[in-house]
Amino acid sequence: MLVALLALACLRSARSANGPYGRAAALLAACALVVAYGLSEVVKLLVAEERPCRAVPDAAPPLAACPASGDWSFPSNHATLALAAATGVALLWRGLAWLAVPVGLLTAFSRVFVGVHYPFDVLAGGLLGATVAALCASEPLVLHGARLLLRRRATASATATPTATSTASANAPGRDHTNPAS
Repeated sequence: MLVALLALACLRSARSANGPYGRAAALLAACALVVAYGLSEVVKLLVAEERPCRAVPDAAPPLAACPASGDWSFPSNHATLALAAATGVALLWRGLAWLAVPVGLLTAFSRVFVGVHYPFDVLAGGLLGATVAALCASEPLVLHGARLLLRRRATASATATPTATSTASANAPGRDHTNPAS
């Protein structure tokens, strides 16, 4: 659901009257998910914390299948992605924040509830995701992205627009327009 909300918010932002600024904000919101996930995976490898469903022998059995050994607990990727997406939605389309943020928080909480994460794993993952999304949506980064999009558009239109000289020679009298060699 969060991915659909983020896609909708990105589409709305990209098509907004804000032009390149809206497109840059949408692109950066989507990129925030990739960056947050990558950072989460790096932290998982560095910390290598065992999940509670394997580390606590007398605990109640988890409500969900315990992930395989080597699939570390800290930080929670679900919480990272859920709160990165919820933050992206809230920043792109404030009117959907009332839906996106609670869904993100419930997704994060569910990982503790089913027994595959410690509360701190979820808290750290959520903070990581929300922070990355907020940084990706920061004004300097979005403005830089908009400038890059404008520069790309200017370069593309400059190469696509024929010059006056080439147009005049292409339409010159006596030129066979069906034969490219003439």
